[in-house]
Amino acid sequence: MNKTLYINESSKAIVRCDGPSLWIRYPNKSGQRIPVTEIGKVVIIGNVRLDAESITLFTERNIPVVFMTQNGKKYSVAVPFNHHIPKHHKEQRIFYTSFNNVYRYYNWAKTKKSVIQFYMLKRLFKKISKKAPTDIGEGNYQIIIKDFLPPNAKKIGAVKEVIKNLFMTLITNCLLNVDLDPHLGVINRWHNYGFVLDICYILDAEIDMQTIQFFNSKIDNSLLLSKNNYGDYFLTDEGMREVVIRFENRQDAITDMINSIIDDIFALMRELSL
Repeated sequence: MNKTLYINESSKAIVRCDGPSLWIRYPNKSGQRIPVTEIGKVVIIGNVRLDAESITLFTERNIPVVFMTQNGKKYSVAVPFNHHIPKHHKEQRIFYTSFNNVYRYYNWAKTKKSVIQFYMLKRLFKKISKKAPTDIGEGNYQIIIKDFLPPNAKKIGAVKEVIKNLFMTLITNCLLNVDLDPHLGVINRWHNYGFVLDICYILDAEIDMQTIQFFNSKIDNSLLLSKNNYGDYFLTDEGMREVVIRFENRQDAITDMINSIIDDIFALMRELSL
C-alpha cells in the first residue's frame, strides 16, 4: 500500500511540484523529494504553503488531498475532476429505485455497524462471551463507552473529528480505487461524500476505539489545548502525532474492513438488480 503523506502547519514546510515528484523544503533543513508513485493519500493540517500544481499532480493520479484544522472541524477534499461519472455510478443507484431497496441497505448497514460495535467492545472487555448477542443497541453502546471517555464533550469532539477525517480520507481512497461514486450515499443521501459518510457510519465504533485509546494514554497539556475563549480544544503537534501514529498502525486492518464492506456493497447491488 502506498503511504499517506502528512504535512503539518507547524513544520513550516514549503511544498511544490517538481516533475513527477514532490519537493518539500523545511527551514534550516535539507529538502526532501518524494515520488508521487509512493503516495496514496495526502493530509494537510493547518496553513501549509502548497502550490496549485502539487494538488493537480495528486488529483490527476486519483490521490485524494485532504485539508483540515487541528480540531478537525473544518475539512475539505480535493479529488480529480472530469466529465465522466464513476464506472459503478448507475449500479449504485439501484438503492434508490424503491423504498424496499433503501430499507434493505439501511438494515444491512445497521447490522454491519452493530457487529463492529460488538467486536470493539470485546477488545475493551476481554471476557465478553462469543455467544453474547452482537446487536447490543445504540443506546446501550453509548452508555458503555461513556465511562471510557472524559466528561468534556468538546475534548472528545476535538479528537474524534480528526480521527474521523483520517477514516474518511482512507474510505475515499478505497472508493476511488474501485470506481464507486463517493457522493452517492443512501443513509447520507444528498450530502457531499455521502457514500463515504455511510461507510464512516458503519465504522463509527473503530473511530470510538481510537478516541478512547487516545484518552487512555498519558494526557497532559502537550497533547490537547484550549486556544480560544469558547472552550474549544485543539490537538497540539504532539497530540496530532499520537493520533496519526495510532491510525497508521491500524491502517491495514481498517483497510481490510473497508474493502470487506465494499465487497458486501457489490454483492448487495447484484442481489437487488436480479
